[in-house]
Amino acid sequence: MRELVEVTLYTETISKDRVGQTIRTRSSAKVQAIRSSISQSEFFSADQSGIRPEFKLDLYSGDYSGQTSLAVDGGDYTVYRTYSPRRDRIELYVGERVGDQ
Repeated sequence: MRELVEVTLYTETISKDRVGQTIRTRSSAKVQAIRSSISQSEFFSADQSGIRPEFKLDLYSGDYSGQTSLAVDGGDYTVYRTYSPRRDRIELYVGERVGDQ
């Protein structure tokens, strides 16, 4: 499975107001990526860490700024691992956290 998908990357900023209350601001950026299946060994390795792995996203490294949450096709996911096979590309391994992680 390899397909071009639109990904929404979420960035959350935490700050304090004048009174000291915590303010969370969430911004988003839409990028294009290639979604593909993960290997069987990746699946078992992530599953042992309490993560339900779903798929891998390949995108330009300039589009990614360390975000840990994203949405694809209406589903919300967590980035549990990244890998840079080349200077201009980054692979995001995404899944869902299982249990009280």
